[in-house]
Amino acid sequence: MRYTYTDVTNHPDAVTPYPEVVTAFEELGWVRLGRVAFELEPRRLESVLKGYAAQDRVTFEAHLPDVATAVASPDETTLADVSWFWGSPSVRLATLTADGQLVETVREWDHRPAWPRNLARARRGMVVAEEIRRSHVPGRGRSIRVVHVDDPTGVSGVEWLWHEHARHVLAVAGHGPTAMTFATVEDAIALRRKAYAHDLRVSARVMWAHFAALLVAACLAGGVLGLTAPTTLPPLADVVVVAVVLVVGWWASPYVWRRLGYARWLRPRFR
Repeated sequence: MRYTYTDVTNHPDAVTPYPEVVTAFEELGWVRLGRVAFELEPRRLESVLKGYAAQDRVTFEAHLPDVATAVASPDETTLADVSWFWGSPSVRLATLTADGQLVETVREWDHRPAWPRNLARARRGMVVAEEIRRSHVPGRGRSIRVVHVDDPTGVSGVEWLWHEHARHVLAVAGHGPTAMTFATVEDAIALRRKAYAHDLRVSARVMWAHFAALLVAACLAGGVLGLTAPTTLPPLADVVVVAVVLVVGWWASPYVWRRLGYARWLRPRFR
């Protein structure tokens, strides 16, 4: 998938989502590095947008490109990204340790995100924390912790998130040094690219596992049909059985996809 991360700090038409959250970080001594826009290539973006219901598409398009404000901690060891995510601020703190582990602490979303129409039936069973942790591979290079913060626009909420991130880093890496410091917006872009590349590998693994699961189910159904049809089923029953298998497979597909997405063992390493 082709995508770009672009420094839009000096672009006057680029939005600053939830500036009050950024201000709360600054009141704690954090330093604003700039703004970063994430964009998909036009054809891929159009394909993604077509998958959403009309109202969801309008909402999605109104917040494109996806712009995040990058803020660095006073000692430059932690990066915070503040952006829009389906009606609430997305706040992600990240630290890269000396041994290459990415430690991220993310504010829990206020709302469940919209899903494409072909997956909408499985949205009801969505677990927000699991959605955020889709790339969580503890012990294999990336640890993602979800923290509930009622009001991220206030200093106390941001301070609590920072405190929880420090505890998270300590639990993962102890008191060891960090491998990357964040002094410029280019540093922020470099980390986001590394993290998103892993996100894509996770998505690809889930996609192939989903395909394999459906293929195995189809083969098993075909095998059962092949064994029983010659002896017990009339010709019309063959058609009925095949139709039932196809309908059940279509109905279950979004649920299979969701469950595979939450399967931690399936995900590739970060490093």
